[in-house]
Amino acid sequence: MYRYLNSLTNNFLSQYIMLRVASLMWVFLVSFLAKAQIAANYEVATWRGFKSSAVSYTFDDNCSSQIPVAIPLFDKYGFKTTFFTVTTSGTGFAPNWNSLKTVSANGHEVSSHTVTHSNLNTASISSQDAELKNSQSTIISNLPTTKCQTIAYPNCNTGDVATIQKYYIAGRICSGQIIAKTPTDFYNLSSIICGSTGVNTANDMNTRAANAKSANGWCVFLLHGIDSDGGYSPLSSSVLSSHLSYMNTNVADFWVATFANVVKYIKERNAINLTETTITADSLKLVPTDNLDNTVYDAAITIRRKLPPGWTDAKVYSGNSLIASSIVTVNNVKYVMFEVISDKGNYFIANKTAGTNNCATPAPTATASIAYDLGAISSPLTASGASLKWYTVETGGTASNTAPTPSTTTVGSTTYYVSQTLNGCEGPRKAIVVTVENIFKIQKTSTIILIDGIVDAAWNNAGLLPISATKLLSGAVSNSADLSGNLKAMWDQTNLYVLAEITDDTKINESTNAYDDDAVEVYVDINNDKAATYGTNDVQYTFGWNDGTTVGTLPSGRSVTGITYSSVSTTNGYVIEAKIPWSTVQGTPSVGQFLGFDFMINDDDNNGARDGKLSWNASADNAWQDPSLFGTAKLADDIVTGFEDSKENNRWVCFPNPFTNELNVNLEGTFEYSFQSISGENLISGTAIKNIPLETELPQGVYFLTISQAGFSKILKVCK
Repeated sequence: MYRYLNSLTNNFLSQYIMLRVASLMWVFLVSFLAKAQIAANYEVATWRGFKSSAVSYTFDDNCSSQIPVAIPLFDKYGFKTTFFTVTTSGTGFAPNWNSLKTVSANGHEVSSHTVTHSNLNTASISSQDAELKNSQSTIISNLPTTKCQTIAYPNCNTGDVATIQKYYIAGRICSGQIIAKTPTDFYNLSSIICGSTGVNTANDMNTRAANAKSANGWCVFLLHGIDSDGGYSPLSSSVLSSHLSYMNTNVADFWVATFANVVKYIKERNAINLTETTITADSLKLVPTDNLDNTVYDAAITIRRKLPPGWTDAKVYSGNSLIASSIVTVNNVKYVMFEVISDKGNYFIANKTAGTNNCATPAPTATASIAYDLGAISSPLTASGASLKWYTVETGGTASNTAPTPSTTTVGSTTYYVSQTLNGCEGPRKAIVVTVENIFKIQKTSTIILIDGIVDAAWNNAGLLPISATKLLSGAVSNSADLSGNLKAMWDQTNLYVLAEITDDTKINESTNAYDDDAVEVYVDINNDKAATYGTNDVQYTFGWNDGTTVGTLPSGRSVTGITYSSVSTTNGYVIEAKIPWSTVQGTPSVGQFLGFDFMINDDDNNGARDGKLSWNASADNAWQDPSLFGTAKLADDIVTGFEDSKENNRWVCFPNPFTNELNVNLEGTFEYSFQSISGENLISGTAIKNIPLETELPQGVYFLTISQAGFSKILKVCK
């Protein structure tokens, strides 16, 4: 009992006031930045379903009758509660994880009451951090599908708010007030203690809920013991049952929800932006967004839209899917009411009774994002729907009945739009974003690569495409003889291999700094996270001409374990061949993996400082400290460009090449085949015996053909 009476001491009240004052400016700033922008004719519900108030029931201390006795009373009406759980069993608050798993699966919230039920306000910051972090991790470990996002402070004593914010979106105290519809401090949210030391009758609990309704606010009840289970401030289950019957009778006024769900609703309600676009007289597009973290804030927000003039009914779609909605009348005005989730895409409102067509046409189905390599052969866009119309703008514009074929000549993204027409009604447009990327394909090899600076057969594979350093980053380059070059790369499970062939009419190695002499720079970001500063997996390697075995690194001191390279002079420049172990760049390679990657060349023509520098991808000479400037590479599977390769006693032979109407494969029995564009897009696939008929399926171009049989497969490069 002392632990809760302590929360009402002057000492606690003083701390509480100071915390509120300290956090007021922060809360004001966040509220200002998150201020909603609502399109005309829309209203956002203060509480879900446009109810008058929110009510939450929270249980503390893992008391033994909470789940077996109390929860069936809530489940009877579909009301969801919150369990603030002490996670250690050594303090008299032993959690029953099996029971908590059951209630969590049924929609009840399980969240933190710390590890040991210790007072946070008297603990060190490090001790508070441990209590907060370890409690959360233990709950998530035992209940993997649970999001532990809120906390109830032991003895209602708030700790260090900055530390609490690292792990939780809100915290509960027990100061006895109804919470305003927009709290000023989410880390000191009030609750009302129930049972022998607080509100102890059904009528008292009903009155508190009614007070929340009158204030358009939020009532949070705090419960411990139920009946005679030995818990603090026990509440009779008969009292609770009577009160819940009242709540169910008046459910039109009260939204009963978990503590976390109400917190998220408030924050998302206050941050939501509703942007509307008129598509036709009978079709509207709505885009709900906010500036909150979508991995945390995913609550459905209730809104209503005044029916446009002439409308008597409406349907609502989320993307292409019809969602629940209802027509409501408020002060003699008709609205369509429904729920939206911010940042989850477009919603469409259609006039359900437009003319005689009952028009509620959804957008057609199409792949929202398509990627091509620079210069790849592209195919006409496709969508599933009736009477498709293609556009280059989101609204307005001139429709085409012919699907566009994207251009791949320039890096960047282009958005196309497609609609369908049903029963004479054209629906909303589906966006298709086509991105052209300059991705460097690094092919896998099964050949042993000798690091000797000699361009041998492995590097002359026709399917091994180079990248060229063409962007001038600093200094001056007079012509390609002065400085130019390209780089090829291969990989196996142990190493990354690079071969740079450099044209340089004056080769010099005399400076202390490798970047001031003739040298090749290779940049690797094994995670491809494009961070603005170097992390532990980002590195630059410098391989100098005539520099022995010295490998330069940035940041300085990065490991060069196992890296070997060879520098060989040529008539018009030099060759750098290098082997970089994956273990040294702290990665494990796999087919399809993306890397941050770049290739640069330094030029020194007259001793002293560097005279020029070229790059493949970076457009500014800052990649040495900013990995976001790296390009992107992809680890590809090995490619066979000759058309014969041994497979036990069989021969893989593909002819003719180039082909026209069919392609013959010299294999006995049935085999599987698939064609991909050179950007990796799957085109056609099937099974065949001896030959693959291809009269009309593929336009002229270059393709990768994968052939599989009896557990073996090969990728062949073919032309039509």
